[in-house]
Amino acid sequence: MGHPFDHVILEKEQDIALEEVWGRAGQIGFDLHREPQMEYFIRVGIGYRKLLEKGLLLLEDSPCYYLIGVNWNGQWIHGLVGAVHYAEYWSGHVRKHEETLEANEMELVKITEAIDFNFNPIMLAYPDHPRIHHLVEEVSMQWETYHYFNNEQVEHKLWVIRDPEVIAGIGQAFGEVQATYIADGHHRIASGAQVARLRSEKAGAPEHSPHNYFIGVHFPASQIKLYEFNRLVKDLGPYSTEGYMHLLANKFALTRLDGPYQPLSKFSYGMYLDGGWYRLDYLHAHDLENDPFARLDVVVLRREVITGILGVSNMRTSDKMGFVEGVRGVGPLVQAVDSGGYRVAFTLCPASIEEIFAISNHGETMPPKATCIEPKLKSGMISRLLSE
Repeated sequence: MGHPFDHVILEKEQDIALEEVWGRAGQIGFDLHREPQMEYFIRVGIGYRKLLEKGLLLLEDSPCYYLIGVNWNGQWIHGLVGAVHYAEYWSGHVRKHEETLEANEMELVKITEAIDFNFNPIMLAYPDHPRIHHLVEEVSMQWETYHYFNNEQVEHKLWVIRDPEVIAGIGQAFGEVQATYIADGHHRIASGAQVARLRSEKAGAPEHSPHNYFIGVHFPASQIKLYEFNRLVKDLGPYSTEGYMHLLANKFALTRLDGPYQPLSKFSYGMYLDGGWYRLDYLHAHDLENDPFARLDVVVLRREVITGILGVSNMRTSDKMGFVEGVRGVGPLVQAVDSGGYRVAFTLCPASIEEIFAISNHGETMPPKATCIEPKLKSGMISRLLSE
């Protein structure tokens, strides 16, 4: 679980004068002519410090944990918030299930170095634990410290946990959890870990320096809602519709449908092609080896169709691929195909949290755009300075 920490943002950053932005840019060595997108983040960094100087941020005067509650579609989910040492990530106690893109990672390293504070939490999942559940339930029955709605009118509550006995109980309970799993924030944690290593190596900083911690929000597995990333492909490769469907029938049972199909079970897919919907049921699931990676629906679809028939070998770099979060429904898929931007769309069954745990435990990673987590945690409510 990590350690309690002490910074909570209560208000938005103020508007910062342009000359101050340029001054900050010069101090950290950025050329805003070449990287104009960095101006926003430098504004955030300067604004944050101005709020601290003016006393407009609440600084906890003693270590504490937080409990955050989110009313997602009428159901409250609760996550415990603490500062987690990157050593937990490096050692594999905090486990990943997705690879990161180097370009995105390096951009986040620049941003973190520029603003010098951490305001974007990492969403972590852990196997349900009765003792933790009991502690969370006891806290959530008390009157919340803060109650607010975000810009999307999603209701939030925040409890500040200062009781030493409760803090000790949380630490003891999480000591029984063998591993936590990154649900959302792979690029943020990877870039933050780079910053921590670089700063520690450069300055010989103590192990418990602020830059060695990230904000972790811990949710039990039963409260994590996973959505699929549906796929779009721009063409059928060298095949006509008839030739493509013939090859597809060797691997899937095909059923023409009157309307959209959103799979609810593994090895079943929806396909939208030439204005019509089809159900695709994989014929060779019983032949798959007992490997959690090989049995992922996204892997089966990639191997058998997207690469095996349509010839897209690298979904990470190919300009033939498109991805749409399942939470958005099938409308964007139909529009993308009917407009001519793409030739065919596929809907998938969401991966399960158990599959994510299994992939992570095997030291493997999922293909890009394999899962979508909701609700997304908003940045800025809780923060930590990275320098003393």
